[in-house]
Amino acid sequence: MHPLDTPMTPLAYLDRSASVFGDQLAVVDGPRRWTYSEFAEIVQRWAKALQALGVHDGERVVFV
Repeated sequence: MHPLDTPMTPLAYLDRSASVFGDQLAVVDGPRRWTYSEFAEIVQRWAKALQALGVHDGERVVFV
C-alpha cells in the first residue's frame, strides 16, 4: 500500500496539514481566523488540558 493510501486519524491529518500548510488559512468562525499551525496548537492545548483533568485515551468528552 502506498503511504498516501494509508487512512489517517483526524489528529494525524491535522498534524500533517499543519506541517504542509502551516501558514495557510484553515478555520474561519465569524471574525476568527486560524492557520493550520495555529489550529493544531489550539487542539494540542485542549488535549493537554483534558489530560490534566484526568481524561484518558479512548474516553469521550462532550461540550454543550
